[in-house]
Amino acid sequence: MGNKELAAIDAGRRPPENRGTANAGKILGIVGPSCSPFPSSS
Repeated sequence: MGNKELAAIDAGRRPPENRGTANAGKILGIVGPSCSPFPSSS
């Protein structure tokens, strides 16, 4: 979702003020699953 939001900001469909939040969401989307206390099924 973070990548889609950043693309929408770049395309002018979203306000550029949201870039920081979108970037944080992108990073948490990458890091979050690796910090999960539950083992992944894959």
